[in-house]
Amino acid sequence: MDQIIEITITPEEIQDLNLIHHKACLQANVSPKDWKTTIVKSSVDARKRPIYRLQVAIHDSESHPLAFTIPQFPSVESSNKRALIIG
Repeated sequence: MDQIIEITITPEEIQDLNLIHHKACLQANVSPKDWKTTIVKSSVDARKRPIYRLQVAIHDSESHPLAFTIPQFPSVESSNKRALIIG
């Protein structure tokens, strides 16, 4: 069974690949021990509180051609710069 499902992850959880694997397997109703997962698409929904929407492929083999690496974004919380958004 090769299946692609969509899950939502908070910014705090995005680095925890084990949690992503378990959430994807739980949503697909498969055992996390028997299946592998690969993130194939990632997008940020920032309309309210930012969340990541991930498309995760669930497959039974080690390698998968649609691999996606999670980008590392720097934290801007402690920055003194301000942005003015007009429009």
